[in-house]
Amino acid sequence: MKEIKSKRISLQKNIRIGVVALFCIIFLFTISITYGTYQEPTTSTETVVTYTYTQTGIFDFTVNLKNNTVYNKTQIKPGAETIFKKIVDSINASFTYHYRGNESAETTGQYSLSAQVTTDLWEKSYAIIPKSNFNSNKITASFDFDFPINITFYENVVTEIDDEIGIGSSNPILTIECNIVVSSQTSKGVVYDTFIHSVNLSLGGNIIEFGGDFVQSYAGVLTGEEQVFLQDVVDNRNIWSATSLIFFLILVCFYLVTKNTIEKADKTQKMVKKIKKKYGEWIVEVEKPPKRALGAEVISVKSLEDLIKTSEELGKPVLYHTSSSGKKAKHAFYVIDELLQYEHALE
Repeated sequence: MKEIKSKRISLQKNIRIGVVALFCIIFLFTISITYGTYQEPTTSTETVVTYTYTQTGIFDFTVNLKNNTVYNKTQIKPGAETIFKKIVDSINASFTYHYRGNESAETTGQYSLSAQVTTDLWEKSYAIIPKSNFNSNKITASFDFDFPINITFYENVVTEIDDEIGIGSSNPILTIECNIVVSSQTSKGVVYDTFIHSVNLSLGGNIIEFGGDFVQSYAGVLTGEEQVFLQDVVDNRNIWSATSLIFFLILVCFYLVTKNTIEKADKTQKMVKKIKKKYGEWIVEVEKPPKRALGAEVISVKSLEDLIKTSEELGKPVLYHTSSSGKKAKHAFYVIDELLQYEHALE
């Protein structure tokens, strides 16, 4: 079997070194980026919503009327018609509460209903329904109740207090408020929240006016911390690791398949160096060849050794001149003695 020898591509030394250096710089750059990607964590802690819920409160009022010729009916709703106090017999009210989460939970809570009479000078509170409990182990929890509103009672309170303090107050307002505290044990934690819903009625005038929203809704969330996997970091690690490996392989392959061009030394140049080293004391290097004197005779000397002997006998230096550089340069040595010019040339 014949031995198969791989041929390496010859490049000039400075070009080959430059390309290798460039690949080394790129490889080191990719390595530094790769190292940086491995310093970044692959997970992060983020605040996420683990449970959502809503609370809704609904007030409803029915105004019972005396026999009248205004509406020719015995019941009206606030906001539908004007409520003239003279023809009002009674006011029935109700309140409904709904709690709803996005999963089943152990929900417990307390609620209470109060009335507050407020004027520009004083305020007075009354409990309509004391604290009561409610609970549920489902997604929803709710309660509802009915209660009457005795407008005459609260107007008498205003009259009695004004008589007692001896000052007539103004702008009496009756506020009906339901106060709710709820706690829900979920699989993600405990929800603890409050919900306050109120409406108001005017006192002291001939027309009863209602104020506030009869329906109120509130959305809440329970948050927690979760470990989130950062796929982008892993992708960057893989990309830059692969890039570093590719440039490393390119660097190795380029180094293995190329070689520096071997520049063979010129034999004449070597000879000139030896001559300078051996006869350096006698040789004077000149920029231009010596100008031949008029009538001078040129004698070609067969060897440089003979030219050196002639120089020693005449006591004249050996002049050395090279016409150019490279392999085609002409190297000439001269000894000049008046009208005699001895010379020896190396091709």
